[in-house]
Parts: sequence; C-alpha cells; structure tokens
Amino acid sequence: MTKSYMKEDQICKSFYSLFMGYKSANQLQVDDIKLFHIPNGGKRNVIEASKFKQMGTLPGVPDYQVIWVKSGKVFFGFLEAKREKASYLSSAQKNFKVFCDDNNVYYNIFRSPDEGVERLKGWGIL
Repeated sequence: MTKSYMKEDQICKSFYSLFMGYKSANQLQVDDIKLFHIPNGGKRNVIEASKFKQMGTLPGVPDYQVIWVKSGKVFFGFLEAKREKASYLSSAQKNFKVFCDDNNVYYNIFRSPDEGVERLKGWGIL
C-alpha cells in the first residue's frame, strides 16, 4: 500500500490551525506573538510575477514569519514548510537559510503540521 503524503498547502493550513488552537487555549509560553504566512510561492502569470518582483518580492523567503515577545525581549524567526517526500530547499531558499544561520536568526523546516508545532516548542513559544 502506498503512503499518502500531504501537499505543502495542506501542511500549512493544518499547522496554522494547530497553532491557533494552542493560542485560543492560552497555551502560549510568550507574552505576545504574530505568526503569519508569506505568500511568496505559487503559480502566477507573467504580469503578476513582474508586479510582485517590482514590489520587492524576494525569492527564497520562507513560508512563515514568527515574531514574539518573551520577558520584554522581541524575537523573530522563519519557518519553511516542505512536503514529506522528495521536497528540498531551492538554491534561493538555501541562501536565505544561510543568511539566517550566519546572523543568528531562528530558522527551521517542517514536513508535517506536528513537526511545525515541535519547532515552535523548540523556540520556547509553546
């Protein structure tokens, strides 16, 4: 029997739903947080792609940015969702990850909604 894998958008929607469940239940370990999706990917027609490029769209930017406040300090990080099977970072994504690593910016990849939650736990958010 072949295993069924979630598509990246399904992983993202499910991850965000899990996060919002933790937030609604007041299970956050931070004073305040903003977690949002960055709509950088997807298929666009040539005109729309050109417009986004002119507005400053940066290839390689991860799917989510997270900004949180804990004990009066502000932190931020990025989360990149990938499918479980045969899905790798593009060269632009690798370059962005190196930038984050070199500058001590939180950056993680997750391949399932539960793994995304674990990344937030690792950052002390949940």
